[in-house]
This record gives sequence, structure tokens and C-alpha cells, in this order.
Amino acid sequence: MSKLLFLLNLAWISLAFNAQAQDFSACGDGGQLPCEIDSWADLHAMRTALDKTYRLTTNLSSDTPGYATYAGPTANGGVGWLPIGVWESEFVGSFDGGGYHIADLTISKTMSDLNDKDFIFGLFGFVGKPQILGQGILQSVVLKDIDYRLACDPMGGLFFGLVDISMGGLAGFKQQSIEARNIEVSGRIQVDLSDCGDSPSFLAEVGGVIGFNRGILANSLVDVDVSLISNDPDSLPDFAHVGGVVGFNQGEVSAAASYGDVSGPVAGGITGFNDSQTLDSYAMAEVTALFDSGGIAGRNQGQVARSYFSGPVTVELGGDIGALIGEMITGSVTASYWDQDVVGELTDPEGTGLDGSAMRVATSFEGWDFSTTGPWIIQEGAFRSYPYLRAFIYDDPETEEPTRAIPGLEAICPLGSFSETGYAPCQPCLAGTNTND
Repeated sequence: MSKLLFLLNLAWISLAFNAQAQDFSACGDGGQLPCEIDSWADLHAMRTALDKTYRLTTNLSSDTPGYATYAGPTANGGVGWLPIGVWESEFVGSFDGGGYHIADLTISKTMSDLNDKDFIFGLFGFVGKPQILGQGILQSVVLKDIDYRLACDPMGGLFFGLVDISMGGLAGFKQQSIEARNIEVSGRIQVDLSDCGDSPSFLAEVGGVIGFNRGILANSLVDVDVSLISNDPDSLPDFAHVGGVVGFNQGEVSAAASYGDVSGPVAGGITGFNDSQTLDSYAMAEVTALFDSGGIAGRNQGQVARSYFSGPVTVELGGDIGALIGEMITGSVTASYWDQDVVGELTDPEGTGLDGSAMRVATSFEGWDFSTTGPWIIQEGAFRSYPYLRAFIYDDPETEEPTRAIPGLEAICPLGSFSETGYAPCQPCLAGTNTND
């Protein structure tokens, strides 16, 4: 055998070995060390031991061996990633992402691919059991450039009764027994029901992090375009909720930041339907709904407190619209605001509109905690900004090409100088002017 052929065979053997999942029988229980996940094969194999404690120890992406088999567009017969945990076989363990990223995760399904357990999906499908508290935690998970799509079969399909969909970047459905903390998600999630034909009615809860949330979701930063499309709006108005962070919230969403575009029958920048608590959060999303549209929640019958919105909100087929809340069913909104200069003439009886200058002053935000132990930071001085979350790292002012800009940042320049962006240093105006025009 030639040396080159020997090396190629050795490389193939090494690649094949790396693609094999580890044995989880001696880890992750009680006082044992967590089971370490360092390959796509390991991540996939978590479904064989749903009650273990896991820790990610490396980045996973399209360049990682095993991607085509487990997580890429051609994986599993073309449907991509298979979520961990389904109804009656839920994930009830813990997963620590360790700050490493899981990138390029792909899900592409049609209704004909699904069975009665497959309508709930994300990285995890169904998480936790309702009758047990304190089961586990999903923490420090970073999902980059996800691409999840669900569509009807263009050739048509036979469906009877009510179709229920729960879809989120991290998890489709999370019970209160498992917490989720320190989550980052970017990419796209799309449900397209345009080719369903004479379809049944749909229940749909779609969110950038979690589709249907119970229990705690704390510290999430989301830059996901989330959408639900249909050419038959009559089947959707009361039962399809799309949120930048959570589709339907029956738990506590706190310290959430939402960017990207959010669109659906009922849509909100943070939650599609808030049925419990949304606290200390902000959205700078573009929100579009067919029926009920709000910068924070499309519909609310819970509590919204210490939150703000800066972005456009529109409604297309008539319904309720608000700078913060679309339809206010019941509940309360306290100490919450929106930027009138960005949102425009839209108002909201449930909150307070501020001009751009007031949005950049801490004293405008009554009852907000800007202390070193509180959830909020604000720039005041040489730079001014909207409030932003202490839980995440943002680029410093004057960073030339910021990747995570402080929201609403403006440089305060002396007379006779200007800054092209909040992150650009002040420079002299054109001769004879006080502007850059």
C-alpha cells in the first residue's frame, strides 16, 4: 500500500471514529460528571438517554464531521435534524451549551413527513414533564444561522381534525419542570401553510426560542426571522401565534431581546400570546400580523412590565394593533415604553410613548433597575443609548464594525462635529456648517 493511500485510509478511519457517538452509560447521573458532547453524533445520541446531564465541549457547524448525516439539509432522508424528545418520550435531563455554538442546524419538513409526535420541534422537541418540578435546565445554548421550515405537501395531503404545531429555535414545547437560561438564537424559522388546500384548522405556536413555553425562560437574545404564512386566513385567526422569542407564553419570559422580522396571524415582538409574565425585555423587531399585532405581545392576558419596543408594527386584515400590545384581553402593562420617533403615530393605552431623546435617559424608565446587580444598562455621557441587557456582551462604543450593537446608541459630539453612526468617532463637519450635509 502506498504511503498516500495509507494516510487516506487512516484519515477515513479517524473520520468514521469521530462520527460515532460516545457511550453515555457511565456519565450524567447523580454525582457523575456530565456526558460530554463533542460531535454531531453525540448530540444526535442524546435522544437515547433523555434523562442525563450533558455538556457541549466544542463548536458544531456544517464543517464538523457528521453534519450531512445528522443536521444538514440532506440528513435523515432530507428532513434535516430530528428534534430531541417527543410527546411521551420527553427530554427530562439538563443540557449546558458552555457558550459554544451549534450552527447551521437545518429542519425542512412537509406535513407528509410528520406523524402525531412530530409537530413539536426545534433543537429539542418536547422538554420536561408537567407533573415534576426541578427536573433540569437548558443553559448557555448558542444556536447560529438555524434554518427551520415546515410546509404543506404541494401535491396535497389528507389531514383530518385539528393540526397542532409548536416550533421554536431551542424547543418546540417546554414544560415548567425545566428552566431555560442564557440562550442565543439567530437565523430563520418559517411555517408555510399556503399549499394545504382544503386543510383543517391549525393550532400553531411559533417562536424564535420556544414555540409553547411554560416555566422560566431567562436571558435570551434572538435575531430570528419568524413567520407563519397561509393563503387561507379563515383557518388561522384565533389559533396561530408568532413571537420573536415565544409563540405562546404560559410561564415567565424575562431579560429577552428580540430583533428580526416577526409575522403571522397574531404576532408580537417578544410573545405572540402572553398568558403569564413578560418582564425586563425589549424588541427592535419588525412586527406584521394579519389580525392582532403588538410590539411586545400580539395578545395579552398576563403581565408585561419594564419592557420597551422600537420598530414598525402593522396589521394587514384588520384587528387590534398597538405599539406594545395588539389585543389587550386582560392583565396589566406597567412601566413599559416605546420610541415614538421610530414607531410613528401608533399609540397604546397600555404604555407610554417617549421621543428618541427621552428613550436615552435612565430617569425616563420608572422603576427600572440600572444598578450593577440589575438587569439593565444604559449609556449616558459621551454616548447615549436605549436600555440594554446586562446578561449579554455588546460591542463597546466606537467599535468600527460592531456585530452586536448597543441598541439606540448615539455619540454626543461637540458643536461643529458629527458621528456617522453611534459607533463612529466624532469628526469635523464640513467647512462653514454645523452638520455633515
